Amino acid sequence: MAQTQVKLKFMLEDYRNLPESEIKRYELLGGEIVMAPVPIPYHQEISGKIYFALVRYIRDHHLGKVYDAPLDVILSPATAGRDRSFKRTLYARSRVREYWLVDPDSKSIEVLALGPQGYQPAGRYEKSQTLRSPLLTGLSVAPDEVF
Repeated sequence: MAQTQVKLKFMLEDYRNLPESEIKRYELLGGEIVMAPVPIPYHQEISGKIYFALVRYIRDHHLGKVYDAPLDVILSPATAGRDRSFKRTLYARSRVREYWLVDPDSKSIEVLALGPQGYQPAGRYEKSQTLRSPLLTGLSVAPDEVF
């Protein structure tokens, strides 16, 4: 007699009922609960610099609010592979209009803009270049200042 494997899908309520932890972070991705790695200090430095550039821009243009991690977002993984595949698809389905892929190893930022067929490259910015957001007119970020 063959056994049938049942794949369980977790729901938002399951995620919210996980025990709180100061050292473990979890994400609910496509019905699976995944443990996410704690960001290294270099990641936090990069994230902080981008955060402050966005905060200044959003504040100066009266556009709303900017939040920094950790923050539960209902659409969202934390590796380059998932960022470029699963997360990219999930964000497109959720209609996130602009998506930045920040690569600390190559010290580059790739900007993707949402179009009718999904994300399209809007620019890749490296040392000595200036990132200009297609969505946030006037926002510029220098990778030299981020990395």
